[in-house]
Amino acid sequence: MTVGDLAVHVTGKPAAELDDGQRAAVADLCDWSNALVDRHLGGSTVPDAIKLAAIRRLAYYDWHTRLARRPADGGMLDARFRRDAPIGPLRASGAMSLLSPWKRRGVGT
Repeated sequence: MTVGDLAVHVTGKPAAELDDGQRAAVADLCDWSNALVDRHLGGSTVPDAIKLAAIRRLAYYDWHTRLARRPADGGMLDARFRRDAPIGPLRASGAMSLLSPWKRRGVGT
């Protein structure tokens, strides 16, 4: 997934319309989302469409819960939209459930 694709999905604007700070944040988010999904899969092969959907879900969740922004108030901070869930971002975003059928599971001791 590229930064340009993710910028449109997460912010609603093309990467060219973002300021430098937003563009850098989306680039970091793109790298983080790709790495987290790859680490979760542990080398399993997954259809590209499923992997991209999981990356998009994860990135969207992270972008919109990181600073607890509320779009109705023009992006003002609101404590109700914080990340209070004790579960990880993969599970909370729904990306884990998309990837579950393809995850390679190990044997316990």
